[in-house]
Amino acid sequence: MNIYIGLLLLIICTFSGYRLSVKYSDRRIFFTDFYSFNEKMINEVSFSQNSLLSLIENESKLNRDFGKLIFEIINTKEKNCVKYLKDEEIEMISGYINKLGKSDRESQITYLSSEKKIIDEMRVAAINEEKKYAKLYVKLGFLFGLIVFVVLI
Repeated sequence: MNIYIGLLLLIICTFSGYRLSVKYSDRRIFFTDFYSFNEKMINEVSFSQNSLLSLIENESKLNRDFGKLIFEIINTKEKNCVKYLKDEEIEMISGYINKLGKSDRESQITYLSSEKKIIDEMRVAAINEEKKYAKLYVKLGFLFGLIVFVVLI
């Protein structure tokens, strides 16, 4: 009986470690979407010059967290849908969204190009955090579950 309970706890601990590691994958996806959105904005402002609302509505990734945050910022001015972002990151994204379409074409291109460097740094940091911590949480969960399993036997 103790073996079954130990195996169950091992599985639960490993799954808990996995669930804790998911936030790093979500952060990477979020900042990758943000980076691609910024690239698309640079292209739109430079060449096709469509309206901002039509661009956001046509964005294919808006059902993910980045799109939900954009709609939340634009429509309700609240920013609670993304739990894994820090407050300063949310404020930066909110400022970014609020500055879109507020100036002439050249100023927008300059602004978007300068933000591209910052967004890329955030994206690379999220990728590095995922590589560093995602596997760590799963391994720690497994090891903790293994310790519990050995203690129960």
